Amino acid sequence: MRKFWILLKKELREMITLQSVLSIVLCAGIFVLLGNFMGSVTEEAAKNAGEVAVIDLDDSELTRSLLGGLEQSGFVVHRTTKAYENPIDYARELGRQSAIVIPEGFGAGILAEKPVAQKIQLYSEIKSAAVTANISAGVDSQVVQQLGAILSRTLVEKAGIADPGPILEPVQAEDYTAVGEHTQQVSAGTVSGFLSSQTMMVPIIVFLLLMFASQMVVSTIVNEKNDKTLETLLSAPIKRTSILSSKMIAAGLVSLLNAAVFMVGYSGYMGKLMGGSGQNAAGEVLKALGLSLSTGQYLLIGVQLFATILTALTISILLGSLAQDIKAAQTAIMPVMVMVMIPYFICLLADVNGLPTVARFLVYAIPFTHTFMAIPNMMFGNYPLFFFGLGYQVVFFAVCMFLAVRLFSSDKILTAKLQFGKKKSAGKKPAFAALGKKSGR
Repeated sequence: MRKFWILLKKELREMITLQSVLSIVLCAGIFVLLGNFMGSVTEEAAKNAGEVAVIDLDDSELTRSLLGGLEQSGFVVHRTTKAYENPIDYARELGRQSAIVIPEGFGAGILAEKPVAQKIQLYSEIKSAAVTANISAGVDSQVVQQLGAILSRTLVEKAGIADPGPILEPVQAEDYTAVGEHTQQVSAGTVSGFLSSQTMMVPIIVFLLLMFASQMVVSTIVNEKNDKTLETLLSAPIKRTSILSSKMIAAGLVSLLNAAVFMVGYSGYMGKLMGGSGQNAAGEVLKALGLSLSTGQYLLIGVQLFATILTALTISILLGSLAQDIKAAQTAIMPVMVMVMIPYFICLLADVNGLPTVARFLVYAIPFTHTFMAIPNMMFGNYPLFFFGLGYQVVFFAVCMFLAVRLFSSDKILTAKLQFGKKKSAGKKPAFAALGKKSGR
């Protein structure tokens, strides 16, 4: 046991270096800084979206009343009666990207004996492909709808109807969302948005974690093969299973440490991006629908995450044993990257349970799929599928571990290598040798 602890300390010293620690802290810090930056940008964009630039060429009592009602609705209205050859110039004067033009004769057409529907012109300028940069440009269509609603109410009240609500909105929808036995008066879109904000963190963390763990263990084995350290360890009076276990435990501990740091950093990012009120509202809605997770459920998810890490490490050890140098290690790690990326993108964009039967079972055959599905399975009570995935990962890990033990117990760990292309036949000579013989005749 003493030799095992010495090996474990050695592996940890090699994996936890100043460079690796700085890179982890830097990544976590970047998440927090991005959260602060995106939060301020989103807040500023939302603030600008509440302002409207209006060129009122009609300048009638009706248009002034309409714009007053718009201000009562919470908008900040910048109004001018000056005609612009290019209405965007007025928007630019206000630091905006859009302007609304109410044409001359608007009020007269609406209040005529036979009213005629009038048009309001929208001018928008696109200066960037960024989503937040164009929020204010897209809000003017909502403003026109609001103006239409205010105008309709004004006309109905003018006709002598005291309560125009039932006429203007004869049908009003009440959204209810059901999850299992729980039902709440909230729209499905709102719940879906809350779920996305709560669950999108885990797939990203798992993806980064598996990539980091796989590359780390492969690089460690390749470096030890190149500098003959692995050969020295295998020839020492130490159980080879201890050597293998020390590598896996060290890589697993470092990976869990990275996961914790990444989760803290990403949580800070999402917290700054959404704001405290958004997080509290999401938590209340999810809790009311039974979608919040208990401490025991989080522990089960943690167990599955650790099983996923161990599975990735055993596969990486098998593949890393075939690589002869760092360049070959990048090729050796490709199967793990493919096995992680396929379920990552599928689970991010679609429901695996909704796929065709053949495709669903092919995706289930990838052990990492069940980790990406862990939180949704827990939230929606799919416990049989969760425990099936956990059991499948344990069996998959046991098979890979058996192969790794067999590999470390033999000398193939030192001689096995990746071969690309066909070997040259023993009797075939290089082309330059044949040319030399011809020149000598």
